[in-house]
Amino acid sequence: MKKNYSLLIVAAVIFSGHSIAQQINQENSIIISKDNADGFDEVQLREKMKADGLSVQVINTLIEKRRKLFQRGKNVDWKRVSRNQAPVTNAICTDMGAENGWGAWVGDVGTVSSGHIQTWTPPASIPVVPNFTITSGAAIDNNTPGPNVGDPTIPVVCPNFGNNSIELGEMCLAGCVAEQLTYPFYVTVSDTDFTFSYAIVLEDAGHAWTDQPYFEIMLLAPNGDTVLGSYFIYVGAPSIPGFYGVSGTGCGYAGTDQYKPWTMRGLHLAQYIGQTLTMVVTNVDCAQCGHWAYSYVDFDCDGILYSPRYCPGSSVVINSRSEPNSKYMWENGDTTEATTISSPVAGDTISCIVTPWAGYSFKANYVLTPAQANFYSSVSTNTVTLTNNSAGSVSCFWDFGDGNTSVNCNPSHVYSSVGTYTVCLTVQTDGCSSGVTSCSTVTILSTGINEYASSNDVKLVPNPASDIVFLEFKNGFANEKVYITVFNLIGAEVLKSQIVNDKGKYGLTISTLPSGTYFVKIKSAAGEITKKMIVSKE
Repeated sequence: MKKNYSLLIVAAVIFSGHSIAQQINQENSIIISKDNADGFDEVQLREKMKADGLSVQVINTLIEKRRKLFQRGKNVDWKRVSRNQAPVTNAICTDMGAENGWGAWVGDVGTVSSGHIQTWTPPASIPVVPNFTITSGAAIDNNTPGPNVGDPTIPVVCPNFGNNSIELGEMCLAGCVAEQLTYPFYVTVSDTDFTFSYAIVLEDAGHAWTDQPYFEIMLLAPNGDTVLGSYFIYVGAPSIPGFYGVSGTGCGYAGTDQYKPWTMRGLHLAQYIGQTLTMVVTNVDCAQCGHWAYSYVDFDCDGILYSPRYCPGSSVVINSRSEPNSKYMWENGDTTEATTISSPVAGDTISCIVTPWAGYSFKANYVLTPAQANFYSSVSTNTVTLTNNSAGSVSCFWDFGDGNTSVNCNPSHVYSSVGTYTVCLTVQTDGCSSGVTSCSTVTILSTGINEYASSNDVKLVPNPASDIVFLEFKNGFANEKVYITVFNLIGAEVLKSQIVNDKGKYGLTISTLPSGTYFVKIKSAAGEITKKMIVSKE
């Protein structure tokens, strides 16, 4: 029978220059050094894993991972190690949201023991998958929404913040693993209205609180104290306030595992202008290795966010969700976490003051942003490469202007005839399900396809063909090494072969290709030619 342990949320309170959060962070962390890199209590750990329901095979795998971690500690040149040394001096706050890559983020991977004791192995480095991932696109975490009508989702990219977010941990993969990200940044006058958001998925392991999976976030001042209002820790437990049960259709277990949708916070950093602060985010599995945690985070430095990209001429709903029981005061007088703007004007701003608890509030400003379809193209011979550049897009539909279409957001397309074509992109966004469209023209001056005989010509016989087509070579390709590549209409490679043409004829098997039009590129030292091929299964 599982014991009921409640959620702990700690707001940083400063005592004699040292915050509770910083004390917890220091006391619950061990850095592997030359003095403690000798190992761990394998017998005790095996007993805990067995009690947590893990099989012998899984236990052996996890023990081996921990051995490698400690071996890594033994191999470190300790004279050169400086933990959490920032790779970027005076990093800028605006890079924290990973819009341009990892920037100054530093990642640590370690293990966790009972009592929420993490063991880290330096040197820390640029974050790498699978423990740290920059997320993008329109996907929804597959453990959300919950089973009840109206349960929120967790988009893998935080709404209103930008095009990328950060994920810590491996989805639904346990193993006593701890992940930690740190980011030191220099505070300027543009960074004083700092906002951040996080989403969490936790298992309730049924263990003592000290062995449960958890998520922790804090912002450290130059003296090591936490910035007021920045420290929060969420520990696995049944029925956590502000969490929802997972759907059970993903990898999580319905009735046990829970998730917290994107939750926003804000901090006033005016007193820290000209100083360096450090953001610390920690994601930890259970100490007995059988239960997991993973999480998402995102950051904004100037307090200016963006509304969902709404359909021009329609209303837009903006959500400022924070903790349960938070109070909201929108500029338009609404007092709920979400407000509806009936007639939004592009570029206008609406603000919301969020008060999670008495004495602590922050302001979020949203720029009203309509949906727009944008793309750019490049043409090479008869192939056009298209790149979707539409902010907030969740789906794409392309019309190439020659009767062909694609739902790939960044496709390539091969035209079979010269001419000018109108290419149109229709995108759906996070706030516009009916979609918006943008069109542009592309001009094809040459197809690169020679259907006429020449000294270097090749014939395809028969054409159309169903199972095999013969390439009949003339003099130009005699006794040459020949490379054959077949492309479909969108430019994707579907077949490839290499021969030495010493017989003047080669049979190319095409039985796996569905009916349609293809292009066969034949290349040798004598030259290159592309032939059109029709596959017909009728």
